[in-house]
Parts: sequence; C-alpha cells; structure tokens
Amino acid sequence: MLTTHLHALADGLNTLPFETKDEDREVYRFPQGDVPATLMDLAMALLPSTGKLCDILEQAHELLQEAVAGNSDWQNAYEAEDWLVPVGQLQSRALATRALFEDYALGTGRPRRYARWLNRTLYDVEMVSAPIEPGNILQEVLWQRCYGAVCTSATITALGRFDRFIERVGLESSVTTMVIQSPFNYPEVATFHVPTMHSDPRDFDAHTAEVTELIPELLQRHVSALVLFTSWRQLNAVVAGLPKPLAEGLLVQGEGSKQALLVEHRRRIDEGQSSYLFGVASFSEGLDLPGDYCRHVVIIKLPFAVPDDPIDQAIAEWAEAQGRNPFYEISVPDASLKLVQACGRLIRSESDYGTISMLDKRIVTQRYGRALIESLPPFRLDLPR
Repeated sequence: MLTTHLHALADGLNTLPFETKDEDREVYRFPQGDVPATLMDLAMALLPSTGKLCDILEQAHELLQEAVAGNSDWQNAYEAEDWLVPVGQLQSRALATRALFEDYALGTGRPRRYARWLNRTLYDVEMVSAPIEPGNILQEVLWQRCYGAVCTSATITALGRFDRFIERVGLESSVTTMVIQSPFNYPEVATFHVPTMHSDPRDFDAHTAEVTELIPELLQRHVSALVLFTSWRQLNAVVAGLPKPLAEGLLVQGEGSKQALLVEHRRRIDEGQSSYLFGVASFSEGLDLPGDYCRHVVIIKLPFAVPDDPIDQAIAEWAEAQGRNPFYEISVPDASLKLVQACGRLIRSESDYGTISMLDKRIVTQRYGRALIESLPPFRLDLPR
C-alpha cells in the first residue's frame, strides 16, 4: 500500500512544470506555498501507511533498547547494540518524512506561512517545506514563556534600524531598543574603498573579468586579505583566471577544511609571509582574524540574496500581498546586515587597522547604495568621483 501511494504521489509531482536550474537539477516552486488539492489528497493518502511504519520502527527501537539494557531474553542480544543506532536513524527519518507528507496534505490549512518547492534530478523528486515566518515559532516557544529578554549583537540593526529584526523574530514594535556606539575609532583606522569600475555585477562575465584584473594589485597592498564572494561559480572563475603563481599560493575555501585553511593562514603570517584567504558567505561571519591576520577585506559583490531562492521568493510574494515593496523593505535591509557582517571581519580590536575594498559599483551608482554606506561603521570613505 505504501509503495502504491508513493508512486501515485511521484506521478502527480512529475506533471508539474519544472524549470531547469542546473545541469542536473530542475525546480518547481508552489506560488505562495499553496499545494494543489490533487497533491494534497495524494499526500494525505500516505499518512496512514507512513504512520504505521513510524510505529513499527519505534517498537523495534524500544526492543533493541531493552536488549542492550539486558532486560530482554533475546537469543542474539549481543547484536542489539550494533542495530540500535541505525534503527534509531531510520525512525527519525520516517518521522520527518511523515511530517513532510502531513505538511503537504494540510497545505494552506496550516496556521503559518510556508515556502514549498520540489527539486527534481534524474533519480528522484525531493519535496521541501520551510516556514517563512520564524517569528511565530519564537513567539510560541520563547517570547510567551520568558519574563524578560535582552537581545544583543553587533549586527542586529539593518540600515541603522531595528525594524527588520523585530519583524523576523516576532516581537512587538513597542519593545525597547538601543544602539551603543562602538569604541573603535573607525575614521582613523579603516578605509572603505570603492575603485572605479565599469562592469555591472549582474553581468557575470564582464564583472568576473574586471575583478580578475583588479585582484592582483589589491592583494599587493597588504600582507593579508580576506576575499569574499557571493557564489562558488564566481570564486572558481576568478581563481582560474588569475596568474598561475598567484593562484597557486591562495588559500581557497573548499580546497581543505575551514580549520585547516585558517591554521595555514596564521602560520604563514606568523612566519612573515603574505597570505590570502578566498571564500564565500560562510567566511563573512564568525571569523576572527585580528591584527596582521586580516589587513584587507575585499568584497566582490553586494550580498543580495540569490534571486531564485525559493524561500526568498515566497517572502517577496508574501510582502507584495501586503502591499509592501520586497526589494526596499526586505532585500536591501538584509543585504545591509550581511555587508556589515562582512566588513566586521576587519577591525577586531582597538589596535587594528586596514582597508575594505568593495568591487561592486552599485553601492555608488544606485539609489539604495547611499543607505548601505550610511549603515556601515563610520569608515574613512575612498569613493570614485
């Protein structure tokens, strides 16, 4: 019965108009997260059998636990310990699968808004569901249960305001907010540099070529640099286009573990060598490289969300349905937050100094660029005339 219902659901999903995203992946996103009634029925039909499977695995896991504890008179009890973890993992997967089918079966009947989409490859179709209003969850599990809370972060504001944070975490607009000025003397110790550029970052080939041409000279300015990309595709293209002697000496994310790259980076600096780290978004937060470990942060492109990300598309649809402008009210504030995080890799102590280079001319040519600059710490500005 379970197999029959799974095949029926697969057939129903495969009738949807998928769009090609990568060489081996197609995507279909349910507009506003709404699941068609026919698919809701197919998912609902799976709930009894998947529920039974969950029950069977739970019983098996409990029996194995009894055998491991020595409370079961099982002839092969010595094997129970070997099976306990794999069966437990299968039980967790079965519960997650049933929860996913239940989510699709309820569809728009759920109390929260969800982004739902499908990823299809040559081998299978993956169903995905993700809440787009985490504030509702926090309201239930945290805010309604605590007497008081203090939320603090160096990057809690976006465009100098708390509005986006308050909305995302589900707080009331009446909460008390406060901005405490940094003790760092940013105008004296850090320069925000935007070189004169001709390419539009939305033109991948032209922008990549110009960045590749600029990088060698920019790296020569300091003993160390952290170069941040918004995509693996552009990172790999730029590294491939750099002069071979330079490219071979870079520490590039993906060519080793993050920890191993950082250890090698620090070793080189400690021994008086130059060292340059190249990475993507995960290198722009939580990375502590004080002093000579990071004298130059090079940001290749403004950190706007990927335009075809299913969750971001669902959030934009939700905002538009409320009569809001998703670009100026969501995309720009979120990019501002990420930009501040990236710039925050430079000054880690009162004795630090260095340069931030932004290789995206939109920050000086587009209307929202001024707001992004004003949301940064008060760096000394070096902008094209």
